[in-house]
Amino acid sequence: EAAWADIIGRLVAMPYETDDDGNIVAGILSFSPEAKSRLYEWQRQNTEECNREECDALKGVYNKFDFHAIRFCLIMQIARWACGEADKSEIELVSVENAISLVDYFKTTATRVQGIIRELSLSELQRAVMSALPDEFTTEQGVEIAADNSMPERTFKDFIRRFTGIHFQKIRHGVYGKI
Repeated sequence: EAAWADIIGRLVAMPYETDDDGNIVAGILSFSPEAKSRLYEWQRQNTEECNREECDALKGVYNKFDFHAIRFCLIMQIARWACGEADKSEIELVSVENAISLVDYFKTTATRVQGIIRELSLSELQRAVMSALPDEFTTEQGVEIAADNSMPERTFKDFIRRFTGIHFQKIRHGVYGKI
């Protein structure tokens, strides 16, 4: 408790500049070259993931993480400074990696929440097929299980396509897993 109070105290007592009107002047904290490179690499990956995503709701969430990741980098660096682990001259690679981990957590959570929302809207037939599918299955196995539950092949394939990223993940061509 005392250590936490000390950390918060360091953050609150952090000096800042003001202009002639008393407004706080923003300080600039640049990225180290390796941190900037890693952030750009992650942003490219996030853009690709966004472009592959079929669920519009998740696409919108993933798109916003580009901006959130940068903010998280700053928060991580300043938190590390407050804990005595780093200085505040630049955002370091470890802060970027930690921010990316945080974004990944929020992405996973968003996917789960979207799955719960979608699950509530699944038909009884879709829920039956979902529960009958193993954790990992091929398209062919899925079609057979769907047929056993009176779901036509085309309907099953559409079901998989619409819910990939929500209830299913594509492991490789023709192989899916339940999320």
